[in-house]
Amino acid sequence: MNNFKLKNLLILSLLFVGCESSTYGPKWSSAIDDIANEAMNTGKVAGISVGVAYGDSEFFKGYGKADLELDVATPDNAIYEIGSVTKQFTAASIIKLAEEGKIDLNADIRKYLGRDTEFPDKKGYNTQGHIIPVIRLLDHTSGIKGYTEMPSARPLFVQDLPRDSLVSLFSEHPFDFPPGEQMIYNNSAYFLAGLIIEKVSGKTYADYVEENFFKPLGMDNSSYCSNQAIWKNRAHGYDTDKETGGMIHKGYIVHSVPYAAGSLCSTVRDLVKWNQALHKGGILSNSVYRQMITPGQLNDGTVLRYAQGLSLTKVANRKAIHHGGGINGFLSQSLYFPEEDLTVVVLVNTAGPISPSQLAENIATKILGDLEEDENSYNLSANALQQFSRIYTGVARGRKVNVEISDNGKDLTYIIKRADKKSGEAYAEAEEQPQPKVLEYRGEGIFRDGRTIFIFSKKLDELRIDFGGGYSILKSK
Repeated sequence: MNNFKLKNLLILSLLFVGCESSTYGPKWSSAIDDIANEAMNTGKVAGISVGVAYGDSEFFKGYGKADLELDVATPDNAIYEIGSVTKQFTAASIIKLAEEGKIDLNADIRKYLGRDTEFPDKKGYNTQGHIIPVIRLLDHTSGIKGYTEMPSARPLFVQDLPRDSLVSLFSEHPFDFPPGEQMIYNNSAYFLAGLIIEKVSGKTYADYVEENFFKPLGMDNSSYCSNQAIWKNRAHGYDTDKETGGMIHKGYIVHSVPYAAGSLCSTVRDLVKWNQALHKGGILSNSVYRQMITPGQLNDGTVLRYAQGLSLTKVANRKAIHHGGGINGFLSQSLYFPEEDLTVVVLVNTAGPISPSQLAENIATKILGDLEEDENSYNLSANALQQFSRIYTGVARGRKVNVEISDNGKDLTYIIKRADKKSGEAYAEAEEQPQPKVLEYRGEGIFRDGRTIFIFSKKLDELRIDFGGGYSILKSK
């Protein structure tokens, strides 16, 4: 796409034509408009859909464009690919089947992934000598290698191959860690969870979710994504060009690849229905729901800030249950505040710098008001800071990394770099963190950067990083 056409499409995206259904007063409605329109004004996102439920009030509205080339405004019920928001449907399915006596959450996954699944070894999935309880698939503590972090898996993303092709690839890769020792966000685990759902239910994953969740809740615009189906109000997805920063058509991916880890499509209206039913007793029994929101634990008793397909990190300094998603051309955030009974769902049809998670948090803050953080920060002397300066190495999000802790004379800073050597260099170029970030001291060897917690051992020979969506244990070099 030439620069002239791209410029004109960006101009079109700034025409905030949308559809609205709202029972809010002007205070909340105009505040949400301001937040969404400010994001649209950047020219970095094609369209945004917002859904809010607060008590007995609801708000639904689309902003920008569902299709840039055809100049189609975003309707309030636009259909998006929701990426990893899919995981909570998969987790709910597994736990529901467990309540029905069809799955033992503490049983090894090979009990359900047997001979007829056509896995690489004749006895079932290759666990490489490990015992992997089913429950460890849901909180990302299995240790299985994530296929989305494997360069060798990328060519398969555009091929509609049998599922065992992908499973064969990641099952032979060494584990990132023994089951239960750490937590690394893991799409392979949810891929396997989908296969277990199909094995024990006798239904396809798509049919199971449709019959047990979408249909009973009236989620009429939700389904398993399809590259071939024609759906009214479907938003087209866009990626961001790394060189120009402009929007381009999203990269192709077949939906047999994200599968139970990220291949559902939905709308803000339907996801608000889902949140209301999930968290207020409209679809699962109380015991299933309590299991789903119970934080996972590591073998050493460490309590995680992640449950079963749901994150439990605080948002806007409040207790929250949430999950984001990202897939080619789309980003999403589904957010619920249990104490305030507030649901905020934000979907965008551009994979780029505009964060639906940040938009959702800003909207929640406008509705609920600011809430000051209830934790104190402390200062360390220059001499005390110096002792933390060292390099820690380990695995985070499927890659071996080096975390460089440095003392700049005033603050402690960190930078995460891949530890893979290239062309004789000590580190590969940092992909997501080009500059050091400042750590805020919280006392007793604990530092924070936003929601990420850094915990140093007393001997400083170990660093634990609690990302919320991951928990890595690194060793001093």
